[in-house]
Amino acid sequence: MEPVVRGIVRKDEQRVLLDADQNPGRHHDPPREVRPRESDGEGEQAQRLRHREHAAARVHARQFPQYLGRQQLAQARRRRAAQIVTELLAVAGHVGHVGLPTMAFMIALIQRVSQAHVRVESQVVGEIGRGVLAFICAVRGDTEEQADALLAKVLSYRIFPDDAGKMNRSLRDVGGGLLIVSQFTLAADTHSGTRPSLTPAAAPDEGRRLYDHFVSRARLEHRQVAAGIFGAMMQIELINDGPVTFWLQVRPGQ
Repeated sequence: MEPVVRGIVRKDEQRVLLDADQNPGRHHDPPREVRPRESDGEGEQAQRLRHREHAAARVHARQFPQYLGRQQLAQARRRRAAQIVTELLAVAGHVGHVGLPTMAFMIALIQRVSQAHVRVESQVVGEIGRGVLAFICAVRGDTEEQADALLAKVLSYRIFPDDAGKMNRSLRDVGGGLLIVSQFTLAADTHSGTRPSLTPAAAPDEGRRLYDHFVSRARLEHRQVAAGIFGAMMQIELINDGPVTFWLQVRPGQ
């Protein structure tokens, strides 16, 4: 009587018959091929599961090609969302200190004032009447291009009231004065601890160069400009009209 083969094993290119059953009436499973365990140490069950997942993925890709397009779109959206979060963190913390790529954002803190003046060693070195007091800070990586863009924003930012009482007029429109004061502490990282970190601020020489450039360009573009002295211990007196205060920043390329 012919034996019934329940399974075969491939070993060294030879087929070995296993479990020959002499009872022809008994139910038998169809022959199957059992591959030996791979030499990399992966278990047979884990290997079969991995092959099955790969096969299912290939079948799914053939049957639903449009799904792959949606997957790619979703991945692109996730990458864009991560990029936006990175930029927001950079704005909030001026980067570097949170392990993110350095991004430069030159800063101006502007206040609408009725009058303001700055003293150095009890001597008034700059004063204005109605206008804008602008505290300026350069961050590491800032350039003259960003200083010019920030100046244009300060001069054109509409923070003065029109005839209807709405903030719809800029410093250019009202012809007010502009008092510029350097303040590198605007770049401070205050996320942790009780002592600010000033690492994000531009180096002193670079900060001075950009501040002087900002003041020089301002005097070329606006009629009434006064300024403090970079690096000096200054006392500022002002009357904030409102109060109205805004934080302005310019990103690279703006």
